[in-house]
Amino acid sequence: MAATAANDHEEASAIPPQTTATRNGVHVAPFAGWRINNSQLNALAARYATPWDPSGAAPPAETALTLHAWQQSNTLIQDPQPALYAYEQSGPRGAVRGVLGAVHLDSKLLPHQDLIPERVAHICDLVHETGFNLDPLMLSYPGTGRAATWLDHCRSSRPVTEVLGDDGQLHRLWRLAEREAVHDIGAELAGRSAFIADGHHRHVAARQLRRDYYATGSGPGGWDFVPALLVDARDTPVRIGPVHRVLPYTDPDQALSAAAQRFHVQPIPGELRQWVQRLREQTRTGPAFVAITRGGAYLLSNPDRGFVNACLGNCPAPLHGLPLSVLRHVLIDAVWRVPDLPEYVSPETSAATALARVRRAGGMAILVPPPEHRHLRTAMSAGLRLPAKSTSFLPKPHPGLLYRSLAEVPAPR
Repeated sequence: MAATAANDHEEASAIPPQTTATRNGVHVAPFAGWRINNSQLNALAARYATPWDPSGAAPPAETALTLHAWQQSNTLIQDPQPALYAYEQSGPRGAVRGVLGAVHLDSKLLPHQDLIPERVAHICDLVHETGFNLDPLMLSYPGTGRAATWLDHCRSSRPVTEVLGDDGQLHRLWRLAEREAVHDIGAELAGRSAFIADGHHRHVAARQLRRDYYATGSGPGGWDFVPALLVDARDTPVRIGPVHRVLPYTDPDQALSAAAQRFHVQPIPGELRQWVQRLREQTRTGPAFVAITRGGAYLLSNPDRGFVNACLGNCPAPLHGLPLSVLRHVLIDAVWRVPDLPEYVSPETSAATALARVRRAGGMAILVPPPEHRHLRTAMSAGLRLPAKSTSFLPKPHPGLLYRSLAEVPAPR
């Protein structure tokens, strides 16, 4: 069992989904979810505990044993009848609400990021071993208000699950089993495509797992669907935050000395909050990053423009404005010559966690400003994918409130 850390959102801005109406649309179906027993909510869900290890370090077989033990001990209980679920989160880290359902994998879902193949393979193994979908995708779409009306309706009744997380976020879940609700929400989504705000690896892993099942002679089944939180962007726009990088094997002194040949490097006094604020201010005038070492923090700014342009020569032009493009092609590749592999360059959504990792194990963390709305729109308009782990849409749904078994086959279209 592991506890997941809530993500920081030092910098965030509203971003509408890049969606267009399609004939395919999004097909969503009710399912009988597995939920943490209310008697265990404060012990587990309040601290974001899950049967799986979010770092991916635990073997899938170990996760399967933990999950099945939770079932046998009634820590996880299954709802008796299928339903859509209304979900709402609010608190100091922001608010989001939407409908949780089983989304057919042939739905029109729009990705925007590249993938880490090893991460996809691990999720495939995890789902195959446990027989469960775990974290839901987070999908954003431009709605007409029909789903929002049902979400408003739910708030007048008592939720089936309500828990206050240790980060101050309140999470509530209702069952939406009324036939009229299922019909209205399904009809609203049938003519829409949805932007994948979070869960690219889980989405591709689900598609790969489905191919594996079909290749072994299995026909249609629960593997044709993946759970997702569907958020109407016109009702509650999702926000975008940064994804930082941790370089665990990089010597900070050598890295800063090399960076000083191409950037202006200066120490920053204070603590994490001041470092993030300084980065936010400096980013307004050009590319900038904060390097965190055990000895303190340093601002990297005002790069040699000619050198930057030369390093970005093989990077598609619409991606030049992305902070991660400059970090990867200029600093990581050209200046530091660090292999851009997960063991050498690790994504981290929480600046506090990145700082803690450096203080505990050494190396260096690089705080990155979030992509701007205009940069994302430019890249997607050109048909380009952002580098893997470029964005973190916030706030994310609670990772452990609702699970879906692959053994359950939702009703056909």
